[in-house]
Formats: sequence, C-alpha cells, structure tokens
Amino acid sequence: MEKMRNRLVGYAGIVGFVALIIGLSSSANAANDERPADPHDAFILVKFKPSVSSAKRQDVFRRHRLKVAGEIKQLGVHVMQVSDEDTREEALDRLRMKDAGKIESVEIDAAHEPILIPNDPTYSSEWHLPKMNAPAAWDTITGSGITIGIADSGIDPTHPDLASHLVPGWNFYDNNSTTSDVYGHGTKVAGSAGAIGNNAVGVAGVAFNAKLMPLRVTDTSGYGYSSTISNAITYAADHGVKLVNVSFGGVCSSSTIASASQYLFNKGGLTVVAAGNTGALDSCSGNSTQVYAAATDSADARASFSTYGNSVDVAAPGVSIYTTTNGGGYGAVSGTSFASPNTAGALALIWSANPGLSPSQAQDTLFTTVKDLGTAGWDQYYGWGRVDAAAAVAKALTISAPAPDTTAPSAPANLTGTAPTSSQVSLSWVASTDNVGVSGYKVFRGSSLLGTTTSTSYADNSVAASTTYSYTTQAYDAANNLSLASNVATVTTPQAPFSITSYAVTSKTSTTATITWTSNKASTGTVWYGLTGRKGATTTLSLSATDSISATTHTVVLSGLTKATSYSYQIRAQSSTGESVSSPVSTFKTLRR
Repeated sequence: MEKMRNRLVGYAGIVGFVALIIGLSSSANAANDERPADPHDAFILVKFKPSVSSAKRQDVFRRHRLKVAGEIKQLGVHVMQVSDEDTREEALDRLRMKDAGKIESVEIDAAHEPILIPNDPTYSSEWHLPKMNAPAAWDTITGSGITIGIADSGIDPTHPDLASHLVPGWNFYDNNSTTSDVYGHGTKVAGSAGAIGNNAVGVAGVAFNAKLMPLRVTDTSGYGYSSTISNAITYAADHGVKLVNVSFGGVCSSSTIASASQYLFNKGGLTVVAAGNTGALDSCSGNSTQVYAAATDSADARASFSTYGNSVDVAAPGVSIYTTTNGGGYGAVSGTSFASPNTAGALALIWSANPGLSPSQAQDTLFTTVKDLGTAGWDQYYGWGRVDAAAAVAKALTISAPAPDTTAPSAPANLTGTAPTSSQVSLSWVASTDNVGVSGYKVFRGSSLLGTTTSTSYADNSVAASTTYSYTTQAYDAANNLSLASNVATVTTPQAPFSITSYAVTSKTSTTATITWTSNKASTGTVWYGLTGRKGATTTLSLSATDSISATTHTVVLSGLTKATSYSYQIRAQSSTGESVSSPVSTFKTLRR
C-alpha cells in the first residue's frame, strides 16, 4: 500500500521581532541537560556533495577546526568533533555560510531520549498478546528465520527468556563487541519483540522464535545519538537483518537516521520507530522507509502519552506491557517504546510467513489488516489502526511470488507545479497505473533526479527565488520497470521576501567576536547578545551592536567579552521599506587566550 497521504511537508520560516528574554530549551533539551556530559555533545554530522574531493573535504575540516571522530561510510556521513573553542551551532553556522556549495547536509549529533514510562506494577499480565491476536498467529508462524535488530541500550545476555535467541551484534557507542544492557531499556524492548515462547519461563514476545541482534547505541544514561543509531541501522542492513527497532524520541528530525533507514529499505528491510511520549501533536512528516507506532491501552484507546501526527502509521499496545528486565527479571512498563517492538514483532511474523515480500509489501500487509480505530481509514492518532498479527499473517500467506514483470507503468498525467514561496515548488500529478502495482515515482528537475516518492505530489525545497524550473516525473514498479516521462511542468518562483540569508561568527578572540551576515535586500541590523544560560536557564539578550549602514552584507564586532565563555546572539534586521526579520538564536564561545 502506498502511504496515501503526502509526507513531504513544507515548513514556513517564522520571522519578526521577539522578546529580549528567550528560553533556549525545549522539553527535549531540558531532558538532555539533566544527563551527564558526553563526548557526543561536541559532535556534528557532515555529508558532502558527491563531487567534493577528499582533499577539499580535508580543507573544510581544517578551516573549521573539525576533527574526525568517525564515519558512516554507507551513508557518506562524517562524524566530526568541533573544537573546544567553538559551540556546535557556531560550527554549523560557519559551514552553512562559507561552504554551502560543498555540503549536502549538516546537523548536530543529537541526543535521543529513551521514551519509557516508569514501571506500572498494577497490571502484570500479557494482555497485549491476545489483543493483537498474536496467539492465533502462532498457530501458523512464530517468527523463525527472521532477525530483529534492537538499537538500544544493549540486551541482557544471560536473561533466560532472551539468551539463546541472541545473535552477535555491536556496541556503536564504545565501538566494541560488548552489547550488555547498560541502562535497562533495551532488555525491556527486546522482550516485547521476541522473548522466547513455549519454554515455560517468564513471558513471550510477539515473534517469540525470531532472533534478536543487540545494537548498543546509548550512553549509560540511556541516550542514543543520531550517529550511533544510524551506524546501527546500516550495520544491521549489511548483516541481513530485516527489522531494526528504534525506541527513542526525536528520531524523525535526523536526516542521517532517515538516510540509514533508506539504506535498510533498499536492502529489503524496515526501521520501526516509536512515535513518542509527548502526548502532543508532532509536526514531523515521517517517511515511507520507517514505520511509526503509536500506543494503545487494553481498551483499544489511544494512550494519553502517545504522540500523534502525520508520521503515525499504526498503533499497538503500549500500556502496562509485561516484559523482560535487566538482571533476569520481569516487569510491566509503558510507552511507545513498547508499541514499537510489538509492531516490529508483527512484521517479523509477516516476513516469517512469507520471506519473499518486499518492504513495501510487508508494510501493505501490516497496514491493510489492522483493526481500524478512530476516524475511518488513516488518522493522526492511530494511523491505519491497531496491529492484528493473525490477520497480517493470514494475508501474508496468500501473497504468491509473481511471474517476472516486464510491463512498465503508464506515464504520470497532468503534472502541474506551483510556487507557494520563493524557496519551494509544489508538484502534483494524476497517478499512473500498472499491471502489478506502482511502487513510486521519480521526480526530475531538468535532466537531474531530485528524489522519489510513493505519493502523487512532491515538494522541491532546493529552488532559488525569481527562477524558472522545468519538471517531469516517471513511475516505476517493484520490478523497476520505468514509465515514459510525464508532461513537462514549468514553474517560476516569486521574488524572495526580505530575509537574512546567512550568518556566522567569522572571527573571534578571547574578548571579541565578529558577526557577519547577509540579507537579500539592503538593510540595517542589530546583533542582540548575552551570556548563554546554563542547564536550561533563560538566556537574556540584553547587549547589542548595530550596523546602521544600509547594505546586503554586514559585519559587527562584539567587544568586552569574557574569555572562554559561551554567548548567545540573534540578528534583527530592518529593510529600507520597513520590513523586519530576525535570525534564529545561535551561540559561540570566546577563545581561552
């Protein structure tokens, strides 16, 4: 099944003046402030464009004082440590200003919090298994032949309900083979997915005969990182793993994790992700290579903590889930951290029943056999509905291997494009048809492939203002038969609104910092700055320096600073026609001497 909804969401920038008192910490950042300092706190993830030579990459690293900390070779992503004289935001700003033409993507190596609700001792039974119809599925299949990767804090290697089903994995945090559980979260997740069944011991996982691969990605406080999670997913893909479970918050915001999920998908597997425990709407759009699981309770109601939004694909039990615990025990836990492995277990049953299914077919089997909850069809709270393992296995067994397909889909029709902003072109078209089924569409700008999508729309966010572009699209099927091209859609983007186009700390000493920025219209501007608040405290931007000359390139020097100190700053610019715009708040650190 195609996702049947557009998962490419454009984000509009919010501009305007803000109060001088700015809270720099979100709830996620506040949680991160409570954990001990970690080497990953100085890491950023850099991916260069393919045309950039090794020598030019090394030059970029040298100029920005970046030290190689690792590499995700399968994705072409460098894990870089920033100088202790810089903040990560400072390094990102400089890279974006001075080397934008060389870089495909750059992001902070974010810390991802395990999304666990404290143990619930009031409901110690495996209610979730019959709710998911797992026992009925077990009459046919129990998960044999499938390996589930558990990207987490490790797995207890001596637990009687797990030990004999563990296969060798890797510790991506310490870069060694020790994958014992250092926090306790991973053992609980592993038990939900695949605790051994029919052994007269403890509990059973949804896919109780599946193998489990421990992929340790966390520090001892339970935080995983974009780099370690991405490394785990690509490692699992290279070792024949069909499913990788990721029970952490904030995963959707990482382009590197998305690339790793695409890598696994291309090798025939899926990444299953916990939707989150905020209880609130999440603007994340998700993607077709990941399956996001929301949480339900024993009454098939949405768990109050379960995050909702466009990314949610399915729901699964996630309240009072009785599972394995570190040290050989058992306990009841709650969170989308457990809805996710319950979903991964159901997918393992699907693939165990029919190993020849493609990732898209496995998704389709899962999505079309759920119990529909909430609004009919897909909705933002339950996705397609609550997972039904028996119905999914029954459908998987009916899907036979097709004869070789040599028929291409029909060409997409009526391709049209609009430019809602100066930085985005929105495309849509009429779906193609195919004798077996359309798998997706390739979108081209001129002769260059922009990307692929499973929907009949696409957003190009890499366009410039006041520029004309031509687009075509082609459909492809599971056999990689490619249709003829659609009609050509020509779109001209409008003139850009007044904006700050780049900014960075371009030089600094122990007591000064030079801030440079550019705007797309002649303007004046002021840099407001102040000491960065610690541990999530409020930062006050009470100091200022102004460039009163109307121009498109600006430089101001902040003086009288304290050595080896972190500062926050924001640029506020005014055009000659009265427009105002503000940059995001960024940070820098003065030199020690």
